[in-house]
Amino acid sequence: MRIPVLYEPAVPLGPTHPREAFLLGSMFLMREVELSATCVKHLTLNDDEPVVVWRLSASKTDPQAHGVTRSWGCLCEHSALPCPYHIAKLVMTSAVQFADFHRLDDHERRNLPLFHDGTGCPPTKAKVVSTFEALATKCDIPLLSADGLNQFGGHSPRVTGARALASHGVEVAKIRILARHSGEAIMRYVADAPLAAIRADLGISKAKTSSRSISDATSKKLQAQLDKLVEKVNEQEQQMRALAIAARSNPSIVYVQNLSTLAIHGLRAGDSTSTPCGWSVGPKKVKRGAVKFLHSLKGECWETMCEWCLIPEREAAHAVEQIAIDSIEPSAAKSELAK
Repeated sequence: MRIPVLYEPAVPLGPTHPREAFLLGSMFLMREVELSATCVKHLTLNDDEPVVVWRLSASKTDPQAHGVTRSWGCLCEHSALPCPYHIAKLVMTSAVQFADFHRLDDHERRNLPLFHDGTGCPPTKAKVVSTFEALATKCDIPLLSADGLNQFGGHSPRVTGARALASHGVEVAKIRILARHSGEAIMRYVADAPLAAIRADLGISKAKTSSRSISDATSKKLQAQLDKLVEKVNEQEQQMRALAIAARSNPSIVYVQNLSTLAIHGLRAGDSTSTPCGWSVGPKKVKRGAVKFLHSLKGECWETMCEWCLIPEREAAHAVEQIAIDSIEPSAAKSELAK
């Protein structure tokens, strides 16, 4: 947040507004591929509220399937978090200026990548990750951990945002909702970050700090309360997952595969233009051969199945694959998986 506003890419053909891309990605808990796939049409600014509404992907297997919305209001009064609304407004204004300079028509304006590479094209995943590393270097943050592992990757803004929100007292359940298609990964992201807000939960402000530390008994009691909260959240998540499966229990009459990402979706009965996760099929994509229709998922990898459209199918395929792996002798596992 202390870095000045940047417009030019931090790396060649990286995203414009690299600082703003990372900050917005952190507040909306996004991955690098989602930032790259975001277009101007996916953001809506409401100056009266003021609020920024972002139409995001509902499936991590297909980041271009923008089917859910998340919103943030102005946070200028918060001293430790960036303001998503004003950052989004800055980037949108810059995109409009780019469109005006290059005389783009309405269709081209709407589909202009929000964080284009300076030429109007979306940056690659590798360039977005390189941008994160360049920003870290500007902040004097080492790129490698003490164990020699890379500290930055495609999920860096997602992890950063989850930990920041948790450390400022935002409930883990709300962070999961903001993160969309997330499971136990969010618990790994936030780690012990919620503990940083325990004093605020107890009604103790920073101004009332003293040299006396919390006793072991109090610490254990707070940890027990936190464990119960995590357990309750997990139970609620399982219930929500069961409801989602029940709501989508009607079998799809056909499956459709995005040939750009190889992600497989399920078409709704009676609707051949969109999938339950919000990905638009459309006659134009069919005409130019961008999609492939499947009448069976037999032999398809579970990882390519949309975790929003095909929840039971994905889980079943995963279970079958795991059973097959467990039944193979360790020495023959690699060759069998290759087959």
